[in-house]
Amino acid sequence: MSRKRKGWGEFLDELREIYLRGDPQALAAQWREGMHTPGARSLVWAAERIYPVARTLELAAEIESRIRREGLGEASRWLLSSFFPGWRAEVPSETGEVLGSAPVLIYGNHPSFLTPFLVAATVPRKDLKMISDSVLDHLLPSFQAYGLPVFIPSAGWWGELRAGGLARLVVTGLSARLWPYPPEETVREANRRSLAGAAEHIRAGGAVLIAPGGWSLRDRRWFPGIGQIILALAGGPGPCFLVPFREEGSSDERVRAVLARAKRRLYRRPVAIRYGTPTEVRSLEPLPPSPAEVTRLLQDRYRQEFGC
Repeated sequence: MSRKRKGWGEFLDELREIYLRGDPQALAAQWREGMHTPGARSLVWAAERIYPVARTLELAAEIESRIRREGLGEASRWLLSSFFPGWRAEVPSETGEVLGSAPVLIYGNHPSFLTPFLVAATVPRKDLKMISDSVLDHLLPSFQAYGLPVFIPSAGWWGELRAGGLARLVVTGLSARLWPYPPEETVREANRRSLAGAAEHIRAGGAVLIAPGGWSLRDRRWFPGIGQIILALAGGPGPCFLVPFREEGSSDERVRAVLARAKRRLYRRPVAIRYGTPTEVRSLEPLPPSPAEVTRLLQDRYRQEFGC
């Protein structure tokens, strides 16, 4: 039986409908179907040559299933042990005590999609939440229990190309088609709500992860959301802590190579996460008055901590 011919736009509209239903297994199957659908297959195959979209969506479906059954921590350890054997974590004893039970904001670099899973695999608590890209809400519905979703602005096609080449363009282009960027007022309100929710969660004794530099390998300017959270925590009752981390041996290129089953011997350095020294928020006071200034202060301290 021959498949119905579909235009690229019609195929993407069908993908978006499945995505909005929050069905990652059906989304992966639909993308695979596109490889054989007249009118769509040439562009699907072109995208596959640049980025292993099919394998990524299939992995997302497996991660979603494991988060639902076992929780984020167990799903994260499965992911890392299955695809990045030998991964490791460096957690000083004092830092481990804070990460294990204290009100804490965990912050650091985000060179690949492994970052939240590395943190979830090494922070042994059920009240961990993460400032995360809102695109994950439908791609990994079970992740919503852990996410504080924000809308991350695109750098435009040229900026995305410079940041990650054609592979980055494929990922951001498909994400934008599945989850279009809403009006600016909607974005500001949603982001404010999640940042305020992060501060409230920490004040209540919880843990929150934020990657203020966005998805980047470069030492770029941090987004000021982390400054907003710290200003909201300052002066509050009881201690709140900051713990920095640095992810090492990881990159989007490495993840892509693993998913595409490329030559893994090119990547001999183990994937690792290294936590730094905990700091009480009140030890930073008096803080500068603006979130941007607080963010710069914290970024400077982060560079000194990790020598970067």
